[in-house]
Amino acid sequence: MPRVTENSSNWLQFSDLYVKDGDYLRISNITVGYDFKNLVPGEKFGKLRLYASVLNAFTFTNYTGMDPEIGYGIDNGETDRFSSGIDLGYYPRPRTIMVGLNVSF
Repeated sequence: MPRVTENSSNWLQFSDLYVKDGDYLRISNITVGYDFKNLVPGEKFGKLRLYASVLNAFTFTNYTGMDPEIGYGIDNGETDRFSSGIDLGYYPRPRTIMVGLNVSF
């Protein structure tokens, strides 16, 4: 079995021992809103809208790391070809939930 040591005789051989399946499906943005203008009698409001939005809602993957979208290995504005495609332990994207109300008179 290939090992990451210099003492082994097969350290020059290629191995897929550390290659992980990085396939994923991410639903990034979901927004739902409703306009209440027709429910309010009279012309008091020009706009009355309630909405909810979720950023980074779901990620479907079998990847065992923290985030399947690993970094690009950019160092000082230049692409580092040695760390590109390597999971450097970046934190996953946070899930953000926003609720709002748009009112105009």
